[in-house]
Amino acid sequence: MATLDQPSKIRLALTTAPSMPASGSEEVLSYSIELESTGSGFAFALREQLLTRSSAASEFNASLWSENGAVRIPGAAGVASRSVPNASESALSQLPELPPAAGRMRSYLRSASRITPIDTQERSPIRLPQTLQPTGFVPSANGDNLFSVLMKIRGEREASYGQVEEVLRAAFPTFRRLDFPAVASGQVTLAWHDSAFTKPFYVNELSSGTLRFLLLVTVLLSPEPPEMILIDEPEVSFHPEMLRLLAELLRSAAAKTQILAATQSATLLRWL
Repeated sequence: MATLDQPSKIRLALTTAPSMPASGSEEVLSYSIELESTGSGFAFALREQLLTRSSAASEFNASLWSENGAVRIPGAAGVASRSVPNASESALSQLPELPPAAGRMRSYLRSASRITPIDTQERSPIRLPQTLQPTGFVPSANGDNLFSVLMKIRGEREASYGQVEEVLRAAFPTFRRLDFPAVASGQVTLAWHDSAFTKPFYVNELSSGTLRFLLLVTVLLSPEPPEMILIDEPEVSFHPEMLRLLAELLRSAAAKTQILAATQSATLLRWL
């Protein structure tokens, strides 16, 4: 979060849990990248570094480092020097050939789920009937498979689905349950049942904040979350009173997976 006293540089660091590469030995990867202030925001400085170690070792060894487009890769034959086409982007994202550890880190980062404030306009995917489809336990960034994911969680992970409904009741005290009525061959919509009303609300009638909260809850309470979740401005469209609940969800999810969230909400930061 940028403040009035914006620093000139920010360093981001990520360390993975021990993984099991093809060699069969456990490995820890530590990747860091430095961002530099551009006046209106931040851009790559660029300085980045990738370190590796086995779980039994106490010290890391350099696998890749770069600065302003000049890349050095240590190996058995010495240190190889390379350059990248665009010095304002990371070497990890540009080099076609990487050391095995760097390739694993790049795959790890690319597999992250990215959640941004979804489009909730009248004809957006989350407001329209959705075709049932094979899916995992995490909805897509635009929510076009949200109903399929919720139905899968309800059918296969009853306890997790119960948690979703409990959180919805905490945020909306008169909420009762969700239904997924069929509207055409292979298509369903979402019905929101509320004890204060005799008829359910359908997805096209729900507020933007309600839909965005439902998507975030489904992601953060997923019974099989991705290894990393990137969330941009999770507070968008939320009443300030809901930010405390959102902070609790983020903390709970962080016990199961790695989360990187960017926010402009001082209130959310205080709750965290």
